[in-house]
Amino acid sequence: MPLSRRMWASSKVAFVRPIALNETIERVSGVLSITEKQPGWDAHRAISPGEPLLFRFSALTFNSHRMHYDLAYSARVEGYRELVVHGPLIATLLLRLAAQQLGDNCLKMFDFCGVSPAICGEMLQLVMHSNSGVVELSAYASDGREVMHGGGSI
Repeated sequence: MPLSRRMWASSKVAFVRPIALNETIERVSGVLSITEKQPGWDAHRAISPGEPLLFRFSALTFNSHRMHYDLAYSARVEGYRELVVHGPLIATLLLRLAAQQLGDNCLKMFDFCGVSPAICGEMLQLVMHSNSGVVELSAYASDGREVMHGGGSI
């Protein structure tokens, strides 16, 4: 990735109740804090997202950004060496790790921030730490870069 490009993505989601069709909803955005954390990890999973997974996730989420499924575009236009893994896909994989360790629908709140691109076909290390109702999650690329961090409450 060219040095002049920076990537960020972040979300905080509260699972309060189902949203009814045609219901008015509100989105609130802001930066609350920036904190660097390095906990010991309680759970770990390694995964190498491949082209079929990226294509299916693009289709499932109606994400038409070509950097996730068109290698020529990703390299020539966006400047990546391979396809780029979706941030929300990584967040979903982190949520799955939490569910495997703590049980389905265990989190009441979940937020995440993408800090570096994950590349298709390269190993991702997903890790989790849980303490006193607080869950911390991170994804690391094979070169040790943190790709995403996030967390939630039980």
